[in-house]
Amino acid sequence: MDKGLSVRVFLAALLAIGMFLPAADQTPLPERYKKWLEEDVVYLTTPMEKQVFLQLESDRERDLFVNAFWKQRDPITLTDHNEFKDEHYRRIEYANKQFGRLSSLPGWKTDRGRIYISIGPPLTINRYEGFSSIYPVEVWNYQGMAEYGLPDMFRIVFYRKFGSGDYVLYSPSMDGPRSLIGSSLSISVDAETAAYNEIYGNDPI
Repeated sequence: MDKGLSVRVFLAALLAIGMFLPAADQTPLPERYKKWLEEDVVYLTTPMEKQVFLQLESDRERDLFVNAFWKQRDPITLTDHNEFKDEHYRRIEYANKQFGRLSSLPGWKTDRGRIYISIGPPLTINRYEGFSSIYPVEVWNYQGMAEYGLPDMFRIVFYRKFGSGDYVLYSPSMDGPRSLIGSSLSISVDAETAAYNEIYGNDPI
């Protein structure tokens, strides 16, 4: 049997078994496996994969699982290296360098780091800083993502709450447009319109 196929079969079997296993007492993970699960692949693992991994009892089983985990996601199995894995760790390295510099969190834990690692770099970024009418805002523009089950074109907005601290993910429903408005403007419909126009003209977030 092809080696790549065999490890994928191994992982599939583990996941199938895990569906029928009761929750077991978990032994503390060795540090390197804890880092792998809670940092390296925290945005990749499914709940079932995590459950199965935590039930493994030996380092050999864990190593086989990790190998199968990456093999299952390898887009080109005929090559010697795993392009998906290489790209994933490149994104983590970039996120830590780029988004952790001025943050109290490591870059991979920030909202921008999480999005960057999960779906990759945006096509373009629009930055709005130094405006009196709005707090600092970044708009990440994505395009050509339909093959990944996402809209072909979409935007993700980050902003600095009250004008300071880390950039955090903006939610139109949870945060609302008023959270983007700088303290120099009164909270009114006119102020919201001014904030919108500052970013998109007449195209609201």
